[in-house]
Amino acid sequence: MKSYKNLDIYLAYFGLIPFVFFSLCLILGYNDFLIFGNIIKAISLYGVVIASFMAGTHWGRQINLEPSSTKIFIQLTSNLNAIIIWFGYLNLDPKNFILLLIAEFLVLLKVDYYFLKLNLISTKYFKYIRLPITLCVVVSLTISWILI
Repeated sequence: MKSYKNLDIYLAYFGLIPFVFFSLCLILGYNDFLIFGNIIKAISLYGVVIASFMAGTHWGRQINLEPSSTKIFIQLTSNLNAIIIWFGYLNLDPKNFILLLIAEFLVLLKVDYYFLKLNLISTKYFKYIRLPITLCVVVSLTISWILI
């Protein structure tokens, strides 16, 4: 059982690599890089994937809950967050979209904090995985936003 938990942790932290890598590319002045092409487009699309994935994990947390206002809240916010990200990617310029991604990752973190208060996630998960990863993502996206 422990190896599965370790895999969760490793995969969560490995998910940071593209955010950090693309930010470093921009810091070093690379607007296009190898197979990724346009770095701004690459970080934006990766942000769409990860933010949508995170919203999907929120959806998954409500599946076994009894019908309640909490369940409805989780259903609505998970769908709304995914739609906002998708709509933003389609309609915003890159600089404003990166700003939207920053806001969305913070909103998703706030929803996870709500889950923590409801005991749907553990303090250990929130403190050692969710919070530090989100902060690293937000810092990477902020650097990218500044450099666009």
